[in-house]
Amino acid sequence: MKISISISIGLFLLFGLNQSLLACELTNEYKELKWELVKSAREATSECEHSIVNVNFWYALSQCVTKQHEGKISKGFNCSREASHNSKDFIKHEIDPTYCDTFKPGSRIFGGILEEAMLRRGIKKCKKHNKAVK
Repeated sequence: MKISISISIGLFLLFGLNQSLLACELTNEYKELKWELVKSAREATSECEHSIVNVNFWYALSQCVTKQHEGKISKGFNCSREASHNSKDFIKHEIDPTYCDTFKPGSRIFGGILEEAMLRRGIKKCKKHNKAVK
């Protein structure tokens, strides 16, 4: 029993210390850059998702106005209301909303953008630690 406890403690110290040596204290510049890019990525994702809703509205509205002009529906028909309520009377564009995931923070592409921005601005990710040997 004592042997297994001492082995466990030894392994913990060995791996625990190695992890702490590998740990990185992030620089303030890196944190600021990452936060700036996260905000931009969230805005881009949101705008992308809203654009899908918008394109379907405008497409439905154009179909309705065209039908009114051709006399297929009455001039008093409220096209804007019908288009905004996703009326089944109008064809929708089939747009895959998952392409907006490209812009999300945490995506593979986002990581690459962060790395490129760090290089362009000369920003280091980790603070240097002075390890004085006594």
